[in-house]
Amino acid sequence: MTCRPVLVTPPAELPVTAAECKALAIVEHDEDNALIETMIEASVSHLDGFRGVLGRAMVNQTWRLVLDAWSRDFVLPVPDVSSVSISYEDADGAEQTGPEVQFAPVAAGTRLVLPKSWAAPALAADSITPIRMDFVCGFGDAAAVPQALKIAIMQMVAHQYAEREGLSVSSPFYDRLISPYRWVRV
Repeated sequence: MTCRPVLVTPPAELPVTAAECKALAIVEHDEDNALIETMIEASVSHLDGFRGVLGRAMVNQTWRLVLDAWSRDFVLPVPDVSSVSISYEDADGAEQTGPEVQFAPVAAGTRLVLPKSWAAPALAADSITPIRMDFVCGFGDAAAVPQALKIAIMQMVAHQYAEREGLSVSSPFYDRLISPYRWVRV
């Protein structure tokens, strides 16, 4: 059994700043800074992570996937993985550090392979998810996020700012900007 990934450590920064969004939306005062920050957070949460429209992380963040049994070969359901650490509960219920794994991008996400020399130990019988895989994924820091995604976020914020009533008379362009970066498991 594999459970849905859970966010452990959110990104340290957002892909865009309020100043960048204000410049695009031509907002020359500071009275709405808190509102614009909220709109940035809403736009990023709409796009980012496993539950977001992109299906991937933008700025590096740590996620956890839990398992109930060992597998020598496993696929994380996400691209752009930069590190993986495994921990588990042994047969006595004590927390142990797992082996270092090799990983590589594949069509379905990121393939992890346990070392052949590592003998998979017995797991805690009373735990339904004794294995934890923590992994960092994303493009890197905010500067590494592709410009098209940054512009899409800024356009989303500008659109929200201009159409605060929730009614829109225009068709947003940002869907076309994000489409090359949408990640769907195959």
